[in-house]
Amino acid sequence: MAFPWNAEGVEARLAKLWTEDGLTTAKIAVELSEMTGEPLTRNAVIGRINRLGLVKKGREQEAGPAGVAAADAPPAEPPVAEPVEVLAEPVIPVSVPEPAPLQASPVQASPQPLSPGVLLTDLRLGQCRFPITAHHAPSHLFCAAVVEAPGATYCSEHAAVCFDGRTPQERRRDQERGARARAGKEAA
Repeated sequence: MAFPWNAEGVEARLAKLWTEDGLTTAKIAVELSEMTGEPLTRNAVIGRINRLGLVKKGREQEAGPAGVAAADAPPAEPPVAEPVEVLAEPVIPVSVPEPAPLQASPVQASPQPLSPGVLLTDLRLGQCRFPITAHHAPSHLFCAAVVEAPGATYCSEHAAVCFDGRTPQERRRDQERGARARAGKEAA
């Protein structure tokens, strides 16, 4: 059932609790629920406050009801920057070592599909959903090999490519250790 906002005194009580008493929306929701006997959420209170354009005590109203800026407000003047005295300091040349050339890490190649591939719409339950065509190909084809594990998405070959058995936390930890090790070698 909808909350009875039109009941006598409900919106006036809301305005008083929000603007004068400064209660939180959760406390207002409890108070109005007790007053009417109907359930009310804090989000409903927030929505009604916004629609009514109420401003909490001690806060300036930046916009009127429904987010329309007040036309009577004078335009704000841009802040004026104070002049700053700049002292020229001598530039000290710093030698920067040449970065080490990047070394290619071995990448495990994707296993060859067991079938020429099928469209996503032709895949059935228990078939591998590993994409075997480039993302820019006109039609996306998928492996469709038999999936051994119930509920799995990929065949065993593609699962080995996609998952390494580590949790995201373990993967992040290993990446951080590798970065620290590389930084240590570069510093030496």
